[in-house]
Amino acid sequence: MLPCPLVATFHLPTNRDLVKARFEQFQKHLLGGIDAAIVVARNQLPDFQRWLGTERVIYIPHGIDTQRFCPGAGRLEQDVVRLVTVGDHMRDWEALHRIIDECRNLKCPVEFDVVVGERYFPHFSGCSNVRLHSGVPEEQLIHLYRAADALLIPVTDATANNAVLEAMACGTPVISTSVGGIPDYLDETAGWLFPKGEVEAIVRLIKRFCDDRKVASSLRPGARVKSQGFDWQRIRKQVFSVYETVINRSKVGGRKSGK
Repeated sequence: MLPCPLVATFHLPTNRDLVKARFEQFQKHLLGGIDAAIVVARNQLPDFQRWLGTERVIYIPHGIDTQRFCPGAGRLEQDVVRLVTVGDHMRDWEALHRIIDECRNLKCPVEFDVVVGERYFPHFSGCSNVRLHSGVPEEQLIHLYRAADALLIPVTDATANNAVLEAMACGTPVISTSVGGIPDYLDETAGWLFPKGEVEAIVRLIKRFCDDRKVASSLRPGARVKSQGFDWQRIRKQVFSVYETVINRSKVGGRKSGK
């Protein structure tokens, strides 16, 4: 056991097999050494509260540096709708590929910027309306967010998602999936949520973007405002409060040796 209090933050959904196996079988004995657990999405709460006890589990949203990730000074009108996709963790590749293909088949004036590791490039074979990026510096990533009409990020599951927060902080609305923790971070003021695996409704939304660019641009202010609720300066105060509570508790009663 550590000679000091232990606060752990957990980012994976608890319904993943390895997570359940870890805390219900292989490393169940380690739970007693955790003084407090921070989870970054509400869908993690039931299992962690069952494993650790309600009093030791706290939901604190993930944060974003809204000073670094912010809207640019003026945004140029573009001839095409630009959608950006960022990251690979628990992404719905099948839905994304079908959306891209359907937009091409319908001859929608849409271009997709996809920022992923090179090993994921094969997912976009034959996608002539895609520009692939890998290993881009942060400044270029921010430029891609700012230039996009929306972030397109269908997922199979999630807790917190960096790309969602980064895009909103840049004033870019988000198209994503109503699963896991995504609804904790995204609502109708900042974007659009669709059922898991949805393709046709998302394509219809993108066609609306093509017909009326204000459909997407009207949510840019709301996306920025939404992100400010997750600003790191706000989130760090909540995290420090947990640390202080755990430290003070340990001074008074000593460390817990179990549930």
